[in-house]
Amino acid sequence: MNLRRFNNALRFCAVGSISFIIDFSATFTLKEYLEATPFLANTIGFCLAVSNGYFMNKYWTYQQTGKANIQQFNKFLLSNLIGLIMNTLIIKILIETSSLSFFTAKIIATIMVVAWNFSAATFFIFKPAKS
Repeated sequence: MNLRRFNNALRFCAVGSISFIIDFSATFTLKEYLEATPFLANTIGFCLAVSNGYFMNKYWTYQQTGKANIQQFNKFLLSNLIGLIMNTLIIKILIETSSLSFFTAKIIATIMVVAWNFSAATFFIFKPAKS
């Protein structure tokens, strides 16, 4: 891994951590205080985190200039929807096959989906233009 990719990975993880806090806080608030179903709360938290992740990754992690672009955002959204499906399935499997709580399963699932998200962002969404 070259230095630039390593730096991007560190920044991606920092953005992911911030997005995770947004996701987890929204999910917790919706589920525990507003009595939303766990998977509805998870989906809303996810949507808030994706929006944050797109802008922070575009401008800070991958240091792209210019306006946000709908095609790029749609690619980011699609890759994150795939990640959401993976995340939800992992949560479901962990809850059904173990005694883990919903939130413990969510933390484990989120960690497992990071590799997918970084690969998609680096090689598909924010890939630098060829010189």
